[in-house]
Amino acid sequence: MSDPKVSRIIALLNELKRGNNDNFAEFYELTKYQIFYSLLSLTKNHELAEDILAETYLKFLDNLKRIKANQNPLGFLLVTARNLAYDHFKKENRVSYIEDYLLESDIGASTTDKYDDSDRLLARMQEILNETEYQVVVLYVLSELTHKEIAEYLDKPLGTITWTYSNAIKKLQKGLSDYARDE
Repeated sequence: MSDPKVSRIIALLNELKRGNNDNFAEFYELTKYQIFYSLLSLTKNHELAEDILAETYLKFLDNLKRIKANQNPLGFLLVTARNLAYDHFKKENRVSYIEDYLLESDIGASTTDKYDDSDRLLARMQEILNETEYQVVVLYVLSELTHKEIAEYLDKPLGTITWTYSNAIKKLQKGLSDYARDE
């Protein structure tokens, strides 16, 4: 627990478990980007990712008693977010969303200026990488998860995740070398 951010998140979780909701805003600010970008990697849609993000935190608050004290809650949040996203796709009869929905999504069409540059970069990354590589990179870089945590989250062997990440970085180095010149 040498990372001060993780230590603070755990301290805030413990406060929330004791019924002190005054610090929820800080907890949310410290954790929302990891969860949001994980959802964005699944949904490829800002609005949908934001909706599921809100649902994720509601479920988190409803299940506070089930979450162990002194443990990083990001795993719980990520699994909850992923399950809610899958539930959404099932409800929408998009079981084959990996092929159909992702191809139809418009990740770069956000009207929010705050996300325009990151949308273009994420869209370019999505063009370069396959779905698994994209997810691993987003979870590692943006969500700041370890390879071990990603392996657990994606239910894949640790060696597969490290190999996938290494290959993805090589592809990105080659594929994004012209990205800065294009902008």
